[in-house]
Amino acid sequence: MPKTFDLVILGGGASGLTSAIQSSKKGFSTLLVDHNKSVGQKLCIAGGGFGNVTNRNISYQNYHGENQHFSKSILTRYDSEFIQKFICDFGFELEEREHGQLFLTKPAKQLRDAMLQCAILQGTKLALNENIIAVEKEQNNDCFIVKLEHTEIYAKKLIIALGSPAYPQIGGSSKGVELLKSFGHKIIPFKPVLTPFVMPDNWELKGLQGISLPVKIKIDTRLLPKKEQALHKEYHTDLLFTHNGISGPACLQISLKWKSEMAILINFLPSQNILELISQERDSSQTTKKRQGTQKTLNFLAKLLPQRLVEQLIDTSIAHKKIAELSKNEINILTQRIHAYQANPSSCLGMKKAEAATGGADTKYFSSQTLESKIVSSLYACGEILDVTGELGGYNLHWAFACGFAATEFL
Repeated sequence: MPKTFDLVILGGGASGLTSAIQSSKKGFSTLLVDHNKSVGQKLCIAGGGFGNVTNRNISYQNYHGENQHFSKSILTRYDSEFIQKFICDFGFELEEREHGQLFLTKPAKQLRDAMLQCAILQGTKLALNENIIAVEKEQNNDCFIVKLEHTEIYAKKLIIALGSPAYPQIGGSSKGVELLKSFGHKIIPFKPVLTPFVMPDNWELKGLQGISLPVKIKIDTRLLPKKEQALHKEYHTDLLFTHNGISGPACLQISLKWKSEMAILINFLPSQNILELISQERDSSQTTKKRQGTQKTLNFLAKLLPQRLVEQLIDTSIAHKKIAELSKNEINILTQRIHAYQANPSSCLGMKKAEAATGGADTKYFSSQTLESKIVSSLYACGEILDVTGELGGYNLHWAFACGFAATEFL
């Protein structure tokens, strides 16, 4: 007869590791299964290898899905301070960067190693490099049968924490949702997010790769119903031009809500007002002998923005005019181009470049307190496999850790 465990966890990411630590700490016989040769691979590369593990400002409003309120209870119980303490108790220190992002001061691989060692010392068993074939639930003894490539095991309780298809290079797949679907769970199709945009071949700003600057960016919601407009945020962070489009934190954030054929509005000069600057320039030319108003618009704007961007952003008929000679209509055009530039991406890059994916298991069929299935008792889902996706900035790792606590709190 296959060996029986109190809890079997499918998936050795941040959620699975946290679940294993908490379960084994309570004395439950625990088995952690992963199809990779090592666990926590996504954790190891997060934040450029220094794990952006949480954020100073955690709120359900930083998460997206069909039911944005689903995460509220768990995030309230396991807030930023709670997760910070959990990580620091392993002997790590955190440093705060912009927008409240909290990073490890040591490589994230060391946190992975510490978490794994903790789970093992507490009695967690491992089954790595194991393909998960199927999961069934016996009607006779109420146990799950977990069919692996090389063996079968029984589980009194089962956590599925197999993530999403994002970043398949390190094991991202749809296996988890396929298992949940076999139990009758509704699955919302995955979509790659936190990913760069591809622009059309004839885009007027092609060829600016390497240029980076702070912007304000948002979805153009003017054609959307008012209720939907309120769901879209504006982000103030860096944009990077690439060889085939745009990237950087600004684009990764906006990709969360972007859909095909949606336009994006970019403010290239978010901290200043071009109208006021032109007015000041003209006033200065009238009150001094420096004759600033006689300088060309191109030269004036090149002091505010990268010159290569200005040369492609502003029509030559305006760029080569003197500031003092600009008409009201030309100033309006200039203002629109700088403060409300409309970009129309042809697509976003796929799962191989996505840091996360929206969609997953419909949260309607899971407890928002314990993450237990409302369809199958003793079945839990954790982390990115659920239709809960955080913004860039430590929110997704925080959700993964928090889920590990929530799923094991009432075992």
